[in-house]
Amino acid sequence: MQIKQHLLDKRVVKRALQEGLLDKAAYQRTLDELPDLAHRVQTAPPAPAEEPPAPAAAPPAAIPPHEAAPSGNTSASF
Repeated sequence: MQIKQHLLDKRVVKRALQEGLLDKAAYQRTLDELPDLAHRVQTAPPAPAEEPPAPAAAPPAAIPPHEAAPSGNTSASF
């Protein structure tokens, strides 16, 4: 049985080997014939140096004091 190459992945190959649909020696030859593409792998750029944490935001502006109590009796009577 010929399996289309674009349908192959490790799970499909493993299942085909277990079911006897794929010859292990032929599969190994195919793997050996694959070109080494390690030179095409891009390495990740170096991580940027850690920057110091940003300063904390300024506290909110102070609430203005209440206006002076109205003139007259300032004691509370209930």
